Amino acid sequence: KHLQKWFVNKELLQPTIGLFLGSLNNYKLFTENRFLNLANSLESYHRRKINTKKYTESEKELLIQNILSNIEKEYKQDISDKLRYIDEVSLRRRIKDIYDIAPDILSKFYNRRDFAHQVTLVRNYYTHLDDKLQPDVDKIDVYRLMDHLEITLIVCLLLEIGFEVQRIDEMLKRRFDYNQLTSLKS
Repeated sequence: KHLQKWFVNKELLQPTIGLFLGSLNNYKLFTENRFLNLANSLESYHRRKINTKKYTESEKELLIQNILSNIEKEYKQDISDKLRYIDEVSLRRRIKDIYDIAPDILSKFYNRRDFAHQVTLVRNYYTHLDDKLQPDVDKIDVYRLMDHLEITLIVCLLLEIGFEVQRIDEMLKRRFDYNQLTSLKS
């Protein structure tokens, strides 16, 4: 049953799985790259399975038309290109949406709001490398966030192949680092 669901979802989830497995226990990657791969994997999962949008397609089109109607011709194409993703939700929102899939499990590891906030800050800093964006976290915090990103992705992928929440919870409790991970909530 689980293997069959894996193959049904494999193509849709391939980018998520590739990023996740590529960073799982790959300690040759720089911390920054490993973190970004995990955050990108989670974002990919959301986009492929949940895909919350800020606006309906018709609302988006109307909004874009209204904005572009007030823009000078020479800037329209540039602004139009930027508005293509105006309906996309933030990484922070994506993490909160994913948390809501299995709050009974994930609440043991981290606080929804704090985790979403910290992951977003660190991702933005590692992506843009702008000192003004540097979050108030140290390397230990980043490793803790990576552990929690891994747990979140494991939960999502196990749910996708048909495992029940209670069974996933039991499997996670058998992890050697379960007590450590649940005692260091973000």
